[in-house]
Amino acid sequence: MISGYANNSQSDEALSLVKDMKLLGIRPDIITWNALIAGFSHIGNEEKVSEILEMMCLDGHKPDVVSWTSIISGLVHNLQNEKALNAFKQMLTHGLYPNSATIT
Repeated sequence: MISGYANNSQSDEALSLVKDMKLLGIRPDIITWNALIAGFSHIGNEEKVSEILEMMCLDGHKPDVVSWTSIISGLVHNLQNEKALNAFKQMLTHGLYPNSATIT
């Protein structure tokens, strides 16, 4: 459901579901966090992406190559090429290396 909302530009609804999960004691996994990052990145909501990254880290998950690829793709999609390059460099700084999806 979360991916469905996030993939259909309903990222606020996806985030609401994650918050409900947490209230019920269900801990989101990296796939869930990445779905949120992808959704908000695609619509260009950098503030929410930062908020989700913070929530994710507080929940014990580190951004992975999928997280960074979603951020980079969203920035490029929204014509933020300089920010995309900076995000790519940040990914490398965190010891993560691009995969084929990151490069395309």
